[in-house]
Amino acid sequence: MDGKLNELKKWMNKEDKNICICENTLHRGIYSSIDIEQDEIILSIDHGYIIEYSEIKNERLVDILIEKHDHFVLFLYSQIENPNSFWKPYFDMLPKDVSNYVSFYDKKDIQLLNMTSFQYLYSNEKKVKNNTYAFNIMYDFLSITRQLHKKHINNKKLFYDFMLYLKTIIESRMFEYTKDNEIHCGLVPYADLFNHSNDENALWHFNDENGRFEVFSIEEITSGEEICLSYGVKNNIDLLANYGFTLCHNPYSKLLIQHPKSNLLITFTLQDSYLSIILDHDYDKIIRILKKKYNQYRKRIHLIKNQHIRQLFEDEIYIIKRLLC
Repeated sequence: MDGKLNELKKWMNKEDKNICICENTLHRGIYSSIDIEQDEIILSIDHGYIIEYSEIKNERLVDILIEKHDHFVLFLYSQIENPNSFWKPYFDMLPKDVSNYVSFYDKKDIQLLNMTSFQYLYSNEKKVKNNTYAFNIMYDFLSITRQLHKKHINNKKLFYDFMLYLKTIIESRMFEYTKDNEIHCGLVPYADLFNHSNDENALWHFNDENGRFEVFSIEEITSGEEICLSYGVKNNIDLLANYGFTLCHNPYSKLLIQHPKSNLLITFTLQDSYLSIILDHDYDKIIRILKKKYNQYRKRIHLIKNQHIRQLFEDEIYIIKRLLC
């Protein structure tokens, strides 16, 4: 990884010695190599290295492919396997293994996920349907324009898998920022290596004056400390669905259950988990639902191998315990 990072820095004309990347089997992150003051620029990236929607969108398909991510998929498809692409040092840094993302889970893990509140906040079937629609349009377009890779000709399954891989990468790396008083989105090499934290110590913005994307500190950062951004206020279900990870003790974790009579969803979090908010005659039924769910989870959680699915179970167990106290 250090070799690829050095190539990326060389490509971007970066000689940053104030940050370094550290990696082990469980974690990869960017750390400070020096003491950083508050409001100090940590990383500055010229606009020319950003893959921005406004510049790469396919005008011929803009009225058909409404989702911006799909235009990035098409762009990466045209570039990522080109050894002479300007973006090759960036592409080399992208992960090859995306098995930690929900789109690549097997049926058994999806069934486990659907035992949790995941089923109410994320529809895997809907996503598959939307992707199939978009990828079919892309396949036909690339075939007609003779841009389809040889290995994908007459092999939609292989094409679909590759496009799903590209879209998964894009969805987990997209930045939004204000430029010239308008909201833009883009892939920002190097900046997408920063991890997420609910207690972030850095933010990003686009500096119109110098035309650069900047990551800057919002507090003092000591040498050896990880530099983290916030991907937004997200519960573990959002994090797993969109970024392929969960957080232990995430304060935004949620538990959703269906009201026994109306089937409307009742939401509890670690921050406000108390049953006094339910003031109706079905209170006892809700208690029974929670107790049943708690017992089911306790019996199954020790058999779950996927650490992120296990975390969702642990989140809901903890919330239920607080509700029943």
